[in-house]
Amino acid sequence: MKLFSMFKHKDKEAPKEEFSSFVIKTDNVSKSLSEVSKQYNIPLSNLDFDILAVESYVKLTKDTDFVIADEQTINLIKQKKLLADRDFEIKQSYEIKIRKYRFVNDFELIGRMEMDIDKTEVSYIVSSASILNYSSRLEFELIEELRKKKLKSGFLIDLDFLEEQFVDDIKNLVAKIKVVGLDKDYKIVLCKGLKPIKPIKMEIIEHYKKTQQTTNIIKEFIYPIKKNDIIVEIIKPKQGKNGRDCRGKLIVVPKYKDDQLPTFHITDDVTKREKDRSVFYISNKNGYVYIKDGAIFIKDELEVNQISLKTGNVKGAQDSNVKLEVKEKGVLKEAIKDGMVVETTELIVKGNVGNGAKIKAKKLQIDAQTHKGSKIVADMAQINAHKGYLKAKNAIIDRLEGGVVEAENVLINQGISGKVIAKEIKVRTLASHLTLIASQLIEIDFLKGSENRLIIDEGITNNKEAYIEELEEKYKDYEVKLRKYKQKLQENKDIITHNQPFIEKLKDKIRYNKKNNIVTNPIFIQKIRKFNDFVEKTKQIEATTKNIVATLKNIKKELNKLQQGVFLAKVVSHSGFKEYNRIEFHLIEPPIKITYDTKNTDENKNIFILKDFGEMDYKIVGERE
Repeated sequence: MKLFSMFKHKDKEAPKEEFSSFVIKTDNVSKSLSEVSKQYNIPLSNLDFDILAVESYVKLTKDTDFVIADEQTINLIKQKKLLADRDFEIKQSYEIKIRKYRFVNDFELIGRMEMDIDKTEVSYIVSSASILNYSSRLEFELIEELRKKKLKSGFLIDLDFLEEQFVDDIKNLVAKIKVVGLDKDYKIVLCKGLKPIKPIKMEIIEHYKKTQQTTNIIKEFIYPIKKNDIIVEIIKPKQGKNGRDCRGKLIVVPKYKDDQLPTFHITDDVTKREKDRSVFYISNKNGYVYIKDGAIFIKDELEVNQISLKTGNVKGAQDSNVKLEVKEKGVLKEAIKDGMVVETTELIVKGNVGNGAKIKAKKLQIDAQTHKGSKIVADMAQINAHKGYLKAKNAIIDRLEGGVVEAENVLINQGISGKVIAKEIKVRTLASHLTLIASQLIEIDFLKGSENRLIIDEGITNNKEAYIEELEEKYKDYEVKLRKYKQKLQENKDIITHNQPFIEKLKDKIRYNKKNNIVTNPIFIQKIRKFNDFVEKTKQIEATTKNIVATLKNIKKELNKLQQGVFLAKVVSHSGFKEYNRIEFHLIEPPIKITYDTKNTDENKNIFILKDFGEMDYKIVGERE
């Protein structure tokens, strides 16, 4: 049934009706206003309405009709017993008087609506730009205006169970306006429906896999874990609850089947803990997680044939006190394939390490060879044939073939080519074209070849090089500061010397005036105070200058201390020194290199050391043991 009708002529447009206020009954206020706007050609902004009556209707079951909500039904709704029911429906009908909008000088509500995604909580943010002058009618006017805004947006009104906070918020706003005015935006909760509760689906979370950082196409299948870490978490399923929005619409939440919780068989290595929402399986020791046929095991030793894309990377176990052995021994095969990552406490590799492979372990044994593109970090490393990069505390290399080693102590049985940096380096047999850099000792049993560089450099090991660079940079900075402070200090002293006689005369004048009860010009006192302040600042500059000088002395002392080790270091060859090998000693301060190229006459010498002959005269001296 249409709310409005107009007389239509067959051949020409019907004349527009003259608008005057009238009363209608509607269940959609916004739609009714729009129809009136079109019928009378009046902009919506020029239309307003008054709420005369509200009727609420409910439907309790699918098979019944809507009936007017009685007090008992409203109480049931208020207790939230019907709002989540799928069969329950609620709607409203409104009697309104539509009229033209009237502008009121002392009342203009400006703001915006805010709501959650489900429209179960709707608020109106009252802007501080609103014109809301306090009066006895202000509370009523706000309630009426906000009721109309709710109806325009299709929200239910005048239902206590949806508007528990509405009136209180308005009362608080009116009280605030009465005392201090509206100095900032104010939030009014228009409606609170029944928020839906989403169901919780049963989920198995494999925490032991989350410790792995899967990159590119490589996935990890060997999973290290630490004591007290969660291996697996099972989230228990829970049904949700339907909600209802501020328009009275049901928000249906899907139902899930009650999944049966899986159980794992466990040994003493694993503890099961159950809480309200989850079941946890927790590791009792460090090791590798091994799950098979519904059972969880923690192994502290693991053997695999090969580390490849099939097994994935092995990460995060270098501090877990676990052991991994890779058994592939094929001469033409790789035990650790190209680009793979292995991190474990102890690692035994029976075969080769491929190009781009990265290894990190506390204790490492490689029985075959490393590729030149491999990178290895270990506390203790023992490698058969090394061609890649190794950083370790202690390293034993059977054959160095072009590889690089950085360590504290290094023992090489046969050095064919490559570079070694360490505190102490010992080589059983040294061939040609190697670079050995040590801070304390280079010791060779049999020097077989030539074109080797044997370097003593105190600063290159144990991050001393960076520390020395830092000290030297700091020394330069303080030298620049010292020059500036000295210059400023001298300038200030000259000013003090120049002005001192004049200040003394002013002091004498003040003393004379005081003795003879003569009022002293305040400018005299002000000048003396300024002079004294200047003297005090100059004293501070002088104290800072002395501190800078002391700092420079300490830095110099530290650099000299670091350098003393170079005079205690030695290059030793028990078989004597063949010609065409270069020996170098690097000084820290001054930063110079002293070199010596061995000759055929050095074959009877076993030791080379650096001696200081005074006045910057440093020489490398060879002698027999």
